Amino acid sequence: KRTQHSLSTWTIENERIEKLIQAPILVCTVDHLIPATEGVKGGKQIAPMLRLLTSDLVIDEPDDFGLEDLPALCRLVHWAGMLGSRVLLSTATMPPALTYAAFQAYQAGWSQYAKANLEDWNGEITCAWFDENKTQDQQISEFSAYEKAHQKFITERIKYLRSIERDKHLAEILPITKHIEKTVIQAVAETLHSAALN
Repeated sequence: KRTQHSLSTWTIENERIEKLIQAPILVCTVDHLIPATEGVKGGKQIAPMLRLLTSDLVIDEPDDFGLEDLPALCRLVHWAGMLGSRVLLSTATMPPALTYAAFQAYQAGWSQYAKANLEDWNGEITCAWFDENKTQDQQISEFSAYEKAHQKFITERIKYLRSIERDKHLAEILPITKHIEKTVIQAVAETLHSAALN
């Protein structure tokens, strides 16, 4: 027999699992999905695995993770590929090494998915890069081709940013007049406030 405490704990856990699986769009931290790749007992991997099986994965700012998190992040990307999900890494500052690791993890996972689900897969996966200036997409099967395509996009991105950034960095040096009845902090605050309004 279940005790009242264990029954309420079981009910809360079931509600959490239902929300994870059934939400049409789910926003959560990565630690809700990482158990899909780390389950060894207790069934904690089932809900996140079902979620990945039926949806795509968007990871926001993956470059915020440290090097010690890279194996777990790559396992998650690999697992998403194995389940046939698409993966989007949303960031403007991802280092190349993290990009390359994620590509290789996804490609390895997708190849397992393709073996089970696609009859004539040619080894290519769709890769795309997006920014406010342009979109680049390509079918890629070799890591060296991915590396070249990524570097091409980054080079064009740098050129674009250099062409538009000058106007964003214009500044004006404001004189701050000190009054006898005001502190320096009050004088600075008033000067900044009026300049911001202007």
